[in-house]
Amino acid sequence: MARGYFIGLDDKTTCGGKVLESDPGITWNGIQHALEGHLVSCGQDGKAYPICGGVDGFISNGRRVAGTLDSRSGCPC
Repeated sequence: MARGYFIGLDDKTTCGGKVLESDPGITWNGIQHALEGHLVSCGQDGKAYPICGGVDGFISNGRRVAGTLDSRSGCPC
């Protein structure tokens, strides 16, 4: 079974960008975690794109918490 992780502020994306936004109300181990719709930068074109998808059952402010198995960047990479 695959192991997933919650996505936090400043985490790196697969294309070299990083997570730009997070929810200060969702903090685990001192890391603010991102929600679907929060922005990430693209490591190729430098533009900002939303996080698409999130972990079912983990909701904050009406949005799912972003996770490595359940979320992806909206960037074209």
